[in-house]
Amino acid sequence: MFELIWGILNAVIFIYFLVVCIKSVKIVRDGLGGLAGFVLVIGLLSFISNEDSKNLAEKNIDFYNKESSNNLTKRKFSGNSFHQDVILEKNLTSVISLDIYFGEEKNDLVIISANCMKGGLISGTKWNVHTIHVDKPKNKNYCNYFVSGSVDWRIMGLKLYSESKVFEGKVILKI
Repeated sequence: MFELIWGILNAVIFIYFLVVCIKSVKIVRDGLGGLAGFVLVIGLLSFISNEDSKNLAEKNIDFYNKESSNNLTKRKFSGNSFHQDVILEKNLTSVISLDIYFGEEKNDLVIISANCMKGGLISGTKWNVHTIHVDKPKNKNYCNYFVSGSVDWRIMGLKLYSESKVFEGKVILKI
């Protein structure tokens, strides 16, 4: 519920910001000219579109090739592969989930890769993954997972608070 209120607050502040920007562009254009108004608009858009490219949440962690990291060539998984989705946290507005991809190799299941992401209404929050660890005991049909990350609470892109989150558990791998 708090995330919904936070998202609405962010939307209201953003709309107010747009109104202030439009009025500011009119004042700058009338006082300094059209070129100054254009430069102000381009400058404001550059602040809004700032992306963090170092976010692990958008990367798929490859477990299958971990033991062959000394080789320059990566192995390709050639058997049947499966997908298991684990809900780590579910709120009124958003869901944090762990996607585990696994396959059959030599009459056993192996973990191929894992990805953790946040979906739903994420306005004003940003999910950052720090660690994803998936461990499968030999000749068992389950795996243990450990995911750590943080949720950044933001207003207009400015981080106000960072909340740490840790998820760990066991999931049965269904074929």
